Amino acid sequence: MASQDLVIVPAHTPKPLPSYLRSELTSTLLSNSAIPVIQRTLHQASQEAHWEGSIRERAKQIITQGQATGWQEVVEMLVKESCERPDHRPHVPGGLRRLRRDQSSSAGSTRPPNEATNVTFPEQAIRAGKEAIKEALDPLIEQALQLNIVMPASEASRDRFATNQGTIVHLLLDQQQIPAVALRTLTFACKHAGLGFELTSLALYKIVGVVELAYPHMIIAQGESVIARGLCGCTSDEVWARNVRRPLFQGTQELNGSPLRLSGHLGKLSPRVISCEARYMMKFSQCLTAFGLIFSPLASAITVADITGTRYLSPRSGSAFSNLTGLVTAKGPNGLWIRSTQPDDDERTSESVYVFSRSVGANLAAGDIITLDGNVTEYRSSSAYLFLTEVTSPRNVRVVSKGNPVEPVVLGARTSAIIGEKDVSPPTEQYSALDNGDVFGVPNNVSRVSQTNPELEPNTYGMDFFESLSAELVTIQGVTALGRQANSFGDQWVYGNWPVTGKNSRGGLTVTDSDSNPETITVGSPLDGTRNPNTTKLGDSLTDITGVIQYNFGFYSILPLTAPSVKSSQSPALPPPSRIKSNGRCNKLTVADYNIENFTPGNSRIPLVVEHIATYLGTPSIVFVQEVQDNSGATNDGTVDANLTLSGLTQALQERTGIPYLFVDVDPVNNADGGQPGGNIRNAYLFNPEEVRLYKPNPGSSTDANAVLPGPSLRFNPGRIDAPPAFRSSRKPLVAQWETVDGKGNFFTVNVHWTSKGGSSSLQGDPRPPVNGGIDERNAQANVTGSFIAQILAQDKDAAVIAAGDFNEFSFVEPLERFVQISGLQELDVLSGVPEVERYTYTFGSSQQQLDHMYVSPSVARRVGKNDFEHVHVNTWAAEEDVASDHDPTVASLNVCTK
Repeated sequence: MASQDLVIVPAHTPKPLPSYLRSELTSTLLSNSAIPVIQRTLHQASQEAHWEGSIRERAKQIITQGQATGWQEVVEMLVKESCERPDHRPHVPGGLRRLRRDQSSSAGSTRPPNEATNVTFPEQAIRAGKEAIKEALDPLIEQALQLNIVMPASEASRDRFATNQGTIVHLLLDQQQIPAVALRTLTFACKHAGLGFELTSLALYKIVGVVELAYPHMIIAQGESVIARGLCGCTSDEVWARNVRRPLFQGTQELNGSPLRLSGHLGKLSPRVISCEARYMMKFSQCLTAFGLIFSPLASAITVADITGTRYLSPRSGSAFSNLTGLVTAKGPNGLWIRSTQPDDDERTSESVYVFSRSVGANLAAGDIITLDGNVTEYRSSSAYLFLTEVTSPRNVRVVSKGNPVEPVVLGARTSAIIGEKDVSPPTEQYSALDNGDVFGVPNNVSRVSQTNPELEPNTYGMDFFESLSAELVTIQGVTALGRQANSFGDQWVYGNWPVTGKNSRGGLTVTDSDSNPETITVGSPLDGTRNPNTTKLGDSLTDITGVIQYNFGFYSILPLTAPSVKSSQSPALPPPSRIKSNGRCNKLTVADYNIENFTPGNSRIPLVVEHIATYLGTPSIVFVQEVQDNSGATNDGTVDANLTLSGLTQALQERTGIPYLFVDVDPVNNADGGQPGGNIRNAYLFNPEEVRLYKPNPGSSTDANAVLPGPSLRFNPGRIDAPPAFRSSRKPLVAQWETVDGKGNFFTVNVHWTSKGGSSSLQGDPRPPVNGGIDERNAQANVTGSFIAQILAQDKDAAVIAAGDFNEFSFVEPLERFVQISGLQELDVLSGVPEVERYTYTFGSSQQQLDHMYVSPSVARRVGKNDFEHVHVNTWAAEEDVASDHDPTVASLNVCTK
């Protein structure tokens, strides 16, 4: 590093103003006699100060004789002169020259003669200085207000600096629009009067030293040559170097009763460099003291953990800070991530933070250790999301050193050296303490993280775990994909080499009672602009991912440094066809359920749907289908008939299987049943007329509400269950009564597609428990549907009833629990012994889940065998190009014989 002179620069770089405003403001500020105010304040303050005369007089002489044009030049001259004059060589090695001897110290104190004593400043001088500067500041502030450069925080803003001394100054400086000459003059005047001045931190890193002054912030930085050969002219044979190192750089030293804390890589400094740095700092302290500046107790630098805190919201949110030190771990298009160089062992505090700025990182690289000032901000793009704690308006960014190693934290292990002693394996069941033990609990949305701001418990709650690692550079090893890409941006849900719950045979994670897999994380957009693979499937193994953890759009994500790739995929690509087959008689009918997702005439997915029904479901006797659109699809033209849609499917099935499948449905009122506008989705049945037929057909219309008649029988067969408040803008269950062709079986079916979960909040969002969209509607629909079925069983407890479809709910959540209780039906998953983790028909976000269910009445339940029911994962396992629907079908073998 080349030799440098002392550099003193403002922390804020002024933004340019229009020329007429700039000249007007500059003229106004200077015309208010700032220099005479400085002289008068210096004189008043010095009357009762016990300073060393030569420095005081020289400072006064420099000002009064106009030898310097600004305060920077005054300080620089004093530093140089003090260091150059041997008679001013300090004999007090502790750092600050003894400027006033304590009466108690001279009266028998045991303090060693070489140790520095407290530095004080007379209260009379402080008061006089404040009054003088108030006199000068009032018109300056008034002018700034008139020019709309600042706005008062309140009516009392102009009087506040008497108690909160930096308020007005910060209002001015934070606008970053005051011309440089005015800024310098105002800065010096405020400092000179003791308005909030303090030396906030002193940290040494290797060869470069930084001293930071606040209210307002100014930086004094010197390079290697200044320390080693610079202003103070240190020589290698100076005896007092050994004494300097002990009290100043090892341990603490008392200053105004508070410890002077120093930190940094001091062990790497030679005694020569330490001695020179100490001498320089002492001389600089003398110069500042000569101006009447007040040295408040020195404080240690702020750490990342001070910013992130032990809760979701930063304890310093909305405040400015100075002298944050961090190691740059990653850079992105809108900012960079830094990690603390002083990690703690508190598992609650993140040791990294995101610095939001599109420009500050242009000349920085991963491995740089930097110090910076900035503001602590909580940001979110939606009130449904959590806040992201970040650093904004970064300024005074200084590179301390380059080329430092950057080591990621490996998740699933325990770390000590990188970010302190912490367990970095995510919890596997609970998301938040605010969920009261059940992320699906009812009522939901009873509290908010942003309002409660709970203390983090990262070993218990998944959200707390990832929050405690927010902005941290991590590596995920043993990466498993939880399905296809989650959205058009290429995000991908994964888990890594750590304990998980709910693991199914394909390698996915299934939602189970009270457990929606908080141990998962989404892979966001890579920071280098590469793209995540778009061919991932459930259970795929990916290459290790290194990136930063960031809360984005409602979820905790890892933003990779570069995109991962697929290493291997599960085999076989699709499940084998179901072994469940119908024998054509009442004792072994096969009943399937399939949401075929906005199925339209001429749909390109017809061959896949046909293949699934014919091969994988084994040509069932009856197929319950949902989301059948009308003949014009999503075109909103008033069409409601779906005969073309359904006949196209049945014809394709006949061509494929030779079975003359028929269909039955009831048209809805136009745009009254939800789904895509104009699509008029409805429930329907496909059936094999060689095995079953409608019992005494009597179809209802879109406005006919079905009812149970004595027998039991149906008013309309088929007909819709309708109760307007419960099924407003939702599909009405389609009820039918059937008989087997062999004449020995009679049974009822209820084809369900309840209100969707649209409007739900993120499982990692602000409302707790999360908003379960449509749950009130589904509760009402459970009441109506369950009561209808209960009426059938009330007339004939041995009636065979099958209810199936897309219930849009989990079996362990209130709507379905209510439905089972009211209807008296039993769940086939339980009856046939399907393992909990294999009960899934849908992939959403981080998990496989079961929205599609089949329930049967007690007479049917008694005859269900262990392998009589199956979810066939033809879509959840498939590659994108092989997907026919977002739901998997299910199939069951049932005995509906009544004779």
